Amino acid sequence: MDNKAQPPRVLIGIVTYDGHRHAIEKLLEAIGSVTNPFGYPHATVIFADNSAKDEYARFLQSKGFEVLKDSADGTRIDRIIRGRNHLRDVCLERSYDYLFFLDTDVIPPKDTLSRLLRHQKEVITGIYLGAMTFDSKTEILPVLYTPLPDGRVRTMRIAEVMEGKLIPIAAAGLGCCLIHRNVLEKLRFRNIAASVTGGEDAAFFKDVISLGVIPYADTSIKCFHMGYPEGDRRNEPYQFERYRR
Repeated sequence: MDNKAQPPRVLIGIVTYDGHRHAIEKLLEAIGSVTNPFGYPHATVIFADNSAKDEYARFLQSKGFEVLKDSADGTRIDRIIRGRNHLRDVCLERSYDYLFFLDTDVIPPKDTLSRLLRHQKEVITGIYLGAMTFDSKTEILPVLYTPLPDGRVRTMRIAEVMEGKLIPIAAAGLGCCLIHRNVLEKLRFRNIAASVTGGEDAAFFKDVISLGVIPYADTSIKCFHMGYPEGDRRNEPYQFERYRR
């Protein structure tokens, strides 16, 4: 898929806002370096910031990062979709080979990018945990869905992802997802329904599969979904180490 004589160029795109300020230092620690992010010298980090004020963008710029400043207009999902499409456009316009999406509160292992690139897949994701509600009951589960024979999908269980494997999937969150430009050239990010909180990830994977592309997850790449400030015990259910036997 890529010219092995020329390492692929990667745009690391992060849609963010100041409500995720609690996690930014941990994410920057994982990124490691502006000029050599994740230990990969052929990558560039760009933030798409939709905060209402400019202070957060100035903070990120002071760290040496490029920031695409968006407005805070519209719903949460409107802002996320605008940010993802803006980063997609930059990826294509500047001739990057891949777009690697990270969410500000999804903290990946420091070697994540090289591990994902090694698989040479058009769409591949690391994994992280989220809170999901079924029949008024909330569970902590991987944000990862596997296809069923009848065409439906189901949420995977924590026990299914504890062993590190490369597996085909039906869908996942976009919080740690590497996408080849061949896919980006054929689609834009959109919402799957009239949701104001989420849905662009489900729409993306639906569109990817409609292209005949099989998305994958590397379940050995386990990220920390940091929904609360560091040290807050409410973060504990979102750490995979808690579930190791």
